[in-house]
Amino acid sequence: MSTEEFAPPEEFWNRARNHILDTLSTETIENQCSTLYSSVQAISSQWKEHKYSLPDLKEHLDFLWWNFLTVGMSTSSALDHQRLIHFLACVKQTGYLAPNGSAAPPDTEGQQGRLWPDLPFFEPMLTETWESVLRGQRNRMPYHGLQEWRNLNLLAARLSVSQTHDLKLLAVWTLRDVLEEETAVTAVMMEVVDIWLATFRYWLEEMAAYSLVIRPYYHQPSPSEGLTHHQKLVSVAPGKLAEEAGVDGSHVGPSRWRFWRSRLQFLATSNTALSPWALSALSHMAEI
Repeated sequence: MSTEEFAPPEEFWNRARNHILDTLSTETIENQCSTLYSSVQAISSQWKEHKYSLPDLKEHLDFLWWNFLTVGMSTSSALDHQRLIHFLACVKQTGYLAPNGSAAPPDTEGQQGRLWPDLPFFEPMLTETWESVLRGQRNRMPYHGLQEWRNLNLLAARLSVSQTHDLKLLAVWTLRDVLEEETAVTAVMMEVVDIWLATFRYWLEEMAAYSLVIRPYYHQPSPSEGLTHHQKLVSVAPGKLAEEAGVDGSHVGPSRWRFWRSRLQFLATSNTALSPWALSALSHMAEI
């Protein structure tokens, strides 16, 4: 019997990831989606019919989502991304998978998501991949500098617009990393800032302007029910440049919004390579 059959799980997944990276550019998106769906069926079968521990399930799902995101960041095509979004929507419609033949939905209280409507472990894997392509070592093909990071942001924005999965928080992360840190900003990075502002400027503007309008009412003993407004909690620590400029708190408030505008104005006038993207991003930002 081959010694490879007894390879440690980590080595097995590393070989599988390398195989995907080596073959990615030769397969069509349709074929890759078919492969991904086969993985979904295999995971479903194991979860329902066999003893499948949560750590094993997480490992397999992490690999599935890593594969999905690797495919997504290999292209910027709207049609290709739509195929991937359709795949993810179909996965969500699979519904609950009762483990080990049980008729009841699995009890996932305290766990990350459920099978499959909540796409368990999808968002943590996306953010981990997002971080690695921005800051990590990219020595293997098909990585080409920041292009994969751009494509991944584009896919995340399209997923959010389609309401397949809410990833708008990446907009704040992107603006923080590009505009608030001592970073050598490139045209690709500025283009990604422009993408997020063009797509979700009203959401970002609402958080900045609404916090300014409603703040006087926070400490009222009996606020009117008409003033209640549910906002998704956003907590992203400001970068070094933003802190030095006096940006207070980790929310998206007026001071942060104004800092973003001032940085874009500076980049638009000081760097001709970035100027078109900076001006475009600035055009999406109202004065607050």
